[in-house]
Amino acid sequence: MVKAEKRKAPEPGTDIPYGNGTIMKVKVSNFMCHKNLEVDLGPRINFIVGENGSGKSAVLTALSVCLGMKKAAKERSDKGMKGFIREGSTQAKVEVSIRNSGQDALEPETYGNVITVERVINSTGAAPFKVRNQWGKDMGSSRDALTRITDHFNIDVDNPIVVMSQDSSRQFLHSGKDSDKYKFFVKATLLEDIQHKIAYIKDLVKQMDAQIAEQEELVPQIEADVKKLTDELESFSAIEDLKAKMQEYRRRLAWGEVYHSELMLQQTTEEGDRYRNEVRPMLDASVGAQAETMGNCQAEVDDANAKITEFNNSIKDLADETTATHDKYTYLLRNQRTKETNLVVHQNDVTEKTNQRAILEEQIATARMTVAQQSQAAGASFVKEIAAATARRDELKRRKAELDAAVGSNRADEANAQNAVRRVEFEVKDTQDRLTGFEQKLREANSGGGDVLGNIGGRNAGPLKKLCDMVQTRASSFSTSPIGPIGMHIKLKDQAWANAVEDHIGQSLGTWLVATMADRNALHGMMRRECGFQGNLPTITVMNLKRAKYAMPREKLPPQGMRTMLGILEIEHDCVFNVLVDFSSVERIVLVPDQGTAVDVVKEHRTVFEAFSKDRRVKQSGPGVTNDRAFHANLNPKLAADQKQLVAALKADIANCKSKVLSLRKDLAAAQAAFESAKNVVVDQRREERVVRNDLAAAEDALADANTAADEQLGDGGVDIGALEADLGPIVLELEGVLKKKGEVLAKEIDAARVASRSAHDEHEALKLRAGDNEPVYERLQHELDVANKTLIEAKSHAAYYEGRRNELAEKIAENDTSVAQLREAITCSMHGAKMLCDRATAETYLDADGRDASVAELGKMYEQVKKRVSKEEQRFGRPMDRVQRELSAQETHLNRLNATLENSRGPCRKLQQGVKTRQRLLKEASVHVQKEVSHRFNTYLGKKGNAGKITVDYNKGLLVLDVKMAGSGSTVKDTRSLSGGERSYSTLALTLSLGEAIESPFRAMDEFDVFMDAVNRKVSMDNLIEFARDDLNCDKQFLFITPQDISAVCAADSDIKVQRMKAARPN
Repeated sequence: MVKAEKRKAPEPGTDIPYGNGTIMKVKVSNFMCHKNLEVDLGPRINFIVGENGSGKSAVLTALSVCLGMKKAAKERSDKGMKGFIREGSTQAKVEVSIRNSGQDALEPETYGNVITVERVINSTGAAPFKVRNQWGKDMGSSRDALTRITDHFNIDVDNPIVVMSQDSSRQFLHSGKDSDKYKFFVKATLLEDIQHKIAYIKDLVKQMDAQIAEQEELVPQIEADVKKLTDELESFSAIEDLKAKMQEYRRRLAWGEVYHSELMLQQTTEEGDRYRNEVRPMLDASVGAQAETMGNCQAEVDDANAKITEFNNSIKDLADETTATHDKYTYLLRNQRTKETNLVVHQNDVTEKTNQRAILEEQIATARMTVAQQSQAAGASFVKEIAAATARRDELKRRKAELDAAVGSNRADEANAQNAVRRVEFEVKDTQDRLTGFEQKLREANSGGGDVLGNIGGRNAGPLKKLCDMVQTRASSFSTSPIGPIGMHIKLKDQAWANAVEDHIGQSLGTWLVATMADRNALHGMMRRECGFQGNLPTITVMNLKRAKYAMPREKLPPQGMRTMLGILEIEHDCVFNVLVDFSSVERIVLVPDQGTAVDVVKEHRTVFEAFSKDRRVKQSGPGVTNDRAFHANLNPKLAADQKQLVAALKADIANCKSKVLSLRKDLAAAQAAFESAKNVVVDQRREERVVRNDLAAAEDALADANTAADEQLGDGGVDIGALEADLGPIVLELEGVLKKKGEVLAKEIDAARVASRSAHDEHEALKLRAGDNEPVYERLQHELDVANKTLIEAKSHAAYYEGRRNELAEKIAENDTSVAQLREAITCSMHGAKMLCDRATAETYLDADGRDASVAELGKMYEQVKKRVSKEEQRFGRPMDRVQRELSAQETHLNRLNATLENSRGPCRKLQQGVKTRQRLLKEASVHVQKEVSHRFNTYLGKKGNAGKITVDYNKGLLVLDVKMAGSGSTVKDTRSLSGGERSYSTLALTLSLGEAIESPFRAMDEFDVFMDAVNRKVSMDNLIEFARDDLNCDKQFLFITPQDISAVCAADSDIKVQRMKAARPN
């Protein structure tokens, strides 16, 4: 048999790292016999040697106490933990540093490479733990924090194989009981822990099985109770119809709440969609447009400023005057050319008529010449007759044309005079109506009338006053008290503008302001159900009632000096101010004296939204386009100034109206006289026209007769001279009459226009000479600079304004989203409760043909009525039906749950029982395997001295028998107490090493393992220990051996061995 080669120490200078979980240092203060002690352990094999009483075992005890050993205090002291405190001290402290590195380190980013466990023992026996990381940070102060570390590194200081104290060694050596050896064996191999856990699980499964059996016994009794309650419930069949009706009303009532909330959600969602889809895109577009405009205008302003610096001190006044004369000249020249064009058109008409006249005269002359050649003597008398008839006819035609023109002109005068009469009559009636209205208002004012709330409410004045009283008395129904109607918070400063204010904001004076959608719903409910409003309900607007009054940028307001509608209003509440700015733009409404000024202001100032005179309003509706209209008819202003000012204004209006009526009546009489005169002139001219028309008809007949007679006597040569003359007559009359007069008038107008334009031209040229060539350049540059500066300022102010509006809109959208979320949550809760009663399809069967149901209040009343009837009917029975139903429902639920619990529990319980049996079987198999492995290794270690041994374990009886056969002896020793002290110690060491190969602790410690050994056994033991420690399976483990004996046989110079000698204890 070849002897195995002895394992060697690593080469000198080899860096041997600490294994993960090994002990680097043990430090104690006032612990046992040590005042201060610090022991640095090597990474592999450590020997601590010294005389008895030097405190060697205190190091191992400190290690065990600090790492949570439960039996250390009992083994070393009868005083418990406080027995470890050094005599004369009040507390003791122990620290253990554990290596934390490598692949299996515990959270190295948190704990670092070293974990320090500290335990302070005070005089009361309390000994709390404290865990620190590499950097000294506190990581926990409980046993759980320590357990987490020891479990991670597989450290069990209570296992006698991991830490074998001198007490454990002596107990094992001196014990001859197989039961004590068995306990040592199962504890060292962790079989005892597994047995305890399986026994604990088995006991829990047994308790579970007993509880299941106990519950199964309750099932028959509960089933009997359910049958009894079912029979009792069937006795209530007489009131089932009422119950069904009550259930129907209950369902309709529950779904009625859902319908109402859904309606409110729809309205709120639509409002939010309007904010997002209409208002927000508009504001975003405005902000973007102003930002782009600012960039463009800034460049234009810089360029214009650079150029205009050269002209800022010259030709200012002259440039303005030149511009005015140029505009005047341009206008007059355009007028002159228009008249010249009209003259050219007139001359073309005259030329055309002249040519037609010449052609006809030539044709007539030719025809007459032909007739004359045929019969000069015979036709002389006919020619004279025809000539006389033609002259008579032409004279009458001329007179008729003059009368027709005069009649047309006079008829126009008659129509104008009649329109003037009608206009004055209308003005008289309108002024009298206004006078009547002013007198009525004056009587109301003098009698203490003028109730603003009544004016705002109109036909709903009573309901509005009732609503105001309800809001005041039910203030607790709102998160914030509503504000309204807003007209009650506005006062008019100047009565003269009452109509303008009414025309612009009169319709919104009845608006109410609330803070939340819940407040809106509460106020809307009061209006709809309790106040009795006729027609449309007042408008309710949700807004932030706590917001301060808007700060109005000067740049976005009309120019200073202009009177605005906001300036004539006294507003008591900031929220009312904000809502008038948001929805009516009162800060941009300008008040001017007349319509012409209003048009000019709106065109010239982009910051002006609208301009009001005292009877008209003008609005900018596009570039260069204005929208001009009168006030709405029959205005009745709701707001008025103070009583004295109102009475004075009304008296002034009455006086003005009376004066105007007198003046208009005079104008009416004059207009009627003019109308009568014009009508008489037309009648006279019509009479004369009829006479001339009859004479003209007779002249036409005479001329026709003369021509006919001449034609019959002489023949016409194929030409109708009468027809030609008939065509010639109107042309001659037109040339000599209308066209001639028109030409004269046009000639005079052209001469006057030429003189005026020449005068303006000369004036303009004179100014141009004075201004020089720089004036056009200056005008252009100044205009560009003004436009750029104005646009830039407006863009900046508008950008800030619209950005503020956008932020406010974001707040409104957020509030709207909150309201929508609240409504959706309310709908979800209401629908959840409603669905517990019936589904929606069933609820919709109760609706009428229009998809509506009675109100929630009405359904509640009907439900209560049916409920009372059901209660009355149930009084005839021993107890109410709902009580029986509740008990039945509760018992059925209990029975169903119990059956379900038993069904879900019995299977798992059986599986757990089977699992316990399986684990017991596996434990038995594992126990046999462990016994064989340990017995084999025990025999191996004994064989190194030529001995032999075997371990027999009886798990049923709890006994362990050691069979040791000494070398040279044929007998087997079963009781180790019969061995010598050295052989007994060596056998104990062999068993300890055999058990040690079955555990995975990062370190092992043995105290006084060589007690009672002679030199030979000690030498062999030392060799075995070092050989065991250097085994490849233990290369990363740490060993600590404590002995008072001589260890000269150990080579302390080996790189993996560290020997520390403890000094003898000295008296204090």
